[in-house]
Amino acid sequence: MLARTMDFRDTYCVWCDMRKRELDECRDCLKYRKYHGGEDLVLDEEAFCGTCIHNHSEELKVYCTTNRRLQRGSGEPFDCYKFFPEMKKKK
Repeated sequence: MLARTMDFRDTYCVWCDMRKRELDECRDCLKYRKYHGGEDLVLDEEAFCGTCIHNHSEELKVYCTTNRRLQRGSGEPFDCYKFFPEMKKKK
């Protein structure tokens, strides 16, 4: 594995509880796919919210709506400290 100083999670995943786990455990995350896998992905609210386990959560409805509204049009990549991707089942 790359040295911790070269791990993209140190820069792009400051809110994520997964960033100290094995890198392979992050494979379902959009940031993993973009920064580690080299996929050409746009990290916007549609991409994040569409793959998040909290999407459509009544408990986080106000938080999610407010977070999207505050970041919309900011010119910065979308981010959310509540984001957690739906995990694909291992084969």
